[in-house]
Amino acid sequence: MRLNPKSGRTRSPLWRKISYRHLHWSTTLHAALGVSSSRRSAALPDVPTIAEQGVAGFSMTLWFGMWAPAGTPAPVIQKLNGEVGRILQMAEVREQYGTLGVKPIAMQTSEFAKFVRDEIGTYQRIVKEANIQQQ
Repeated sequence: MRLNPKSGRTRSPLWRKISYRHLHWSTTLHAALGVSSSRRSAALPDVPTIAEQGVAGFSMTLWFGMWAPAGTPAPVIQKLNGEVGRILQMAEVREQYGTLGVKPIAMQTSEFAKFVRDEIGTYQRIVKEANIQQQ
């Protein structure tokens, strides 16, 4: 697929995370066609979601997580999880993440494990439905 940006030159489509520092790009050579999350972004409120544009159920977001080596004692895991959750609630941390267009969400270990399993299932389904072969 090729797109014609405002300059008239031909470019390939670009997928990138939203960053408040990079919002100027929408007024230069690029035009935001949609956001991939299930909700509109506060950073680009006038840009519709891909689902709003007709791809029902489309939601794809960037996420980060922490893992520990197998066999790490449960009290250590719980301590790390609690500290990370506490840090993610700090105003200055949330503000810094916000400047990057990221909304931190702390999860309990069981919630995160389920989230990761669900994400794996989603991408397995996509690979199967698209008949993507291992390279």
